[in-house]
Amino acid sequence: MARLRNLSTAFSSWLQASVGMHIPCPGDIYFLTKDASSTSQYKTWLQTNGVDTGRIFTDIASAYSALVANRNDVLCVLPGSHTISTAFTWGKDYTHMLGIGAPIKTNQRARFATSGNAISPMITFSADGSIMKNVMCSQDGSHASTAAIGMYLTGDRNYLENVTFRNIGALNVAGNACRTLKIDSANGESTFKDCTIGADTVDGGTATNYVIEFAATQLGNQRITFENCDILGNGSANASFIKADDANCINGSWVKFKECLFSNPKFGDFDEMTQGFSLSATCNGLIYMYDSLVDGCATYESTNSGVLIGRNAYAAATTDSGVALTF
Repeated sequence: MARLRNLSTAFSSWLQASVGMHIPCPGDIYFLTKDASSTSQYKTWLQTNGVDTGRIFTDIASAYSALVANRNDVLCVLPGSHTISTAFTWGKDYTHMLGIGAPIKTNQRARFATSGNAISPMITFSADGSIMKNVMCSQDGSHASTAAIGMYLTGDRNYLENVTFRNIGALNVAGNACRTLKIDSANGESTFKDCTIGADTVDGGTATNYVIEFAATQLGNQRITFENCDILGNGSANASFIKADDANCINGSWVKFKECLFSNPKFGDFDEMTQGFSLSATCNGLIYMYDSLVDGCATYESTNSGVLIGRNAYAAATTDSGVALTF
């Protein structure tokens, strides 16, 4: 960006507070914003406060190209709907994305959307050691298979906080290929905190789709933590919150859901899930359910896999011991 002496004092203070508290030792800082209009004054504000025009972008591809891997460069995303018209990859290690808006849990106002384009996956997150905060990734494509996957995470050891992933294409196009979040990481060890995954406002019809899939291409996905996240179904009886039935998709380790909400709508035209989790012992791992709430499914699993582990009943000798959940 412009040299520090060219920035207004107020902007310098804002930058330190907004970026410094979220990104440890940030490198160069860039900005993605909408063109100036009556409803978006961020670009004008940045220029007025001394930010060099070479650090301000109005499309994600150009902004991303400016980032340099392995030095903690940061892209600040100003509020507005930023269109992704072709499949996009966030693949530079140790680069970060920070939405500059209210740090809410659902439907953040700094957001990316496909605007009906047939793209799958919409975003591939292949970088390692990166942080993403306060943004929404909305797969708005209206085709059941060519606009199926929202976020495809293949990178390792990333941190995502206050991020929404959702599929809200045209009604009744949520086909069998639909995955809001597909994880296929060689090592895993990523953390999702205060994220919303899925959407409960679009009817999935009768599709056999999943909110989160742990895939086995790279035989990884170990030690991934979801903390205080909302996992939302789309009201299809054949859908499930989690798919982890590929051989070795957790690969000798575990995934943890701590204080998460699994909610599937079951009123009106929506249907209760037949099973909330599609799991197999061949996933070669365990899923720990730590004080999480599940609603909107007739049972956890139609056939118990022994993969889902939760608290034992509260009793003097067994409190807090892990047992296989069989509801």
